[in-house]
Amino acid sequence: MANLRDDIRKLWTDTFDDKAEWVEMFFTRVYRDDDVMVLRPDGNGSRPASALLLQRYAMNFHGATVGCAYICGAATRRNERGKGLMTRLLATSLREARERGDMLVTLIPAEGHLYYYYAARGFSTVFYTRNRRYTSCHPFAGPGEFTIVDDPYAVGVYEAFSRMEHNIDGRILHSQRDFLNILDDTRLDGGHCAIIADASGKICGIGFAAERDGLGVITDILADNADAEQAVLRRLHASLPDLPVKYPARPGNCERFLSPRAMGRIVNVPTALEAIAASHPRLRAIYRITDPLLAENSGVYRLQGGTCERLAPGHRGRLDLDVDIDVFTRAVFSAPPIGELLGLPSIRPDMALMLD
Repeated sequence: MANLRDDIRKLWTDTFDDKAEWVEMFFTRVYRDDDVMVLRPDGNGSRPASALLLQRYAMNFHGATVGCAYICGAATRRNERGKGLMTRLLATSLREARERGDMLVTLIPAEGHLYYYYAARGFSTVFYTRNRRYTSCHPFAGPGEFTIVDDPYAVGVYEAFSRMEHNIDGRILHSQRDFLNILDDTRLDGGHCAIIADASGKICGIGFAAERDGLGVITDILADNADAEQAVLRRLHASLPDLPVKYPARPGNCERFLSPRAMGRIVNVPTALEAIAASHPRLRAIYRITDPLLAENSGVYRLQGGTCERLAPGHRGRLDLDVDIDVFTRAVFSAPPIGELLGLPSIRPDMALMLD
């Protein structure tokens, strides 16, 4: 559709308060017609009443790389709101994501109250951060000798970034094109990128930060070890002098006081269970999953010997878990100790640098 990009851009600028330079970057570098989900109640030739982008990503999930969709730019024209259009569009998007092979659909609510809105439409809060706060005088001292890599576009930087992402189970992964867009987004946000290498010259830490509301906010750090993480923090803090620092870090497995980061919805139960079974060949369990929206997910699954088998309808035997899709999504993406209690191997998912 020749004017689709212009239509979506108009809806975007009417809805969101993004700077013109950032919007230009997004619709030049990031936007793809193939990602658009749109409702035009008055026909194909009319302006979109409601639209969103269903962007393609991948996730590192129990050692497998699975398809993952990310919803952004969800918007409805002001005079069309209150008619249930976005509810319809979200349901259609979940089905579209499943049909194109995604296992999971994710989104980041723009405001706190929208967590309730999206929860009522099938999404579960499964991405969390642990907020670390430091005073402007914090030294970020640590052992180890590191050198600074000044050029984020240098050969080997993206490869190191990708390697460190793949080392995090549950991480949403970024392509090289995504990485370049992250650098542009950081620049337009007035932010900073810190890259360090160890004594051998190997890049071992990459981080991003920007000033927001009088705080130096760390948007993400990838590091090979705790010393490298401290070195990246020290470098980023030097770029934001005299500011207290907020660092929404990845949470550990047993932490209690966490902040919601994003939401998700599993749209392909067999794909999730196949990956779990393959990575836990000693697991023997039978689960019943019920999904009222995507009926093809509903069923009884047996995991044993590293495989996942769907049992015949009407199974009357023992069940190790009998849950709906919301509870299943929360269980799959919970702290490992919770998964152990439920008899379902679990991981904490990780999402960052989504141009949000």
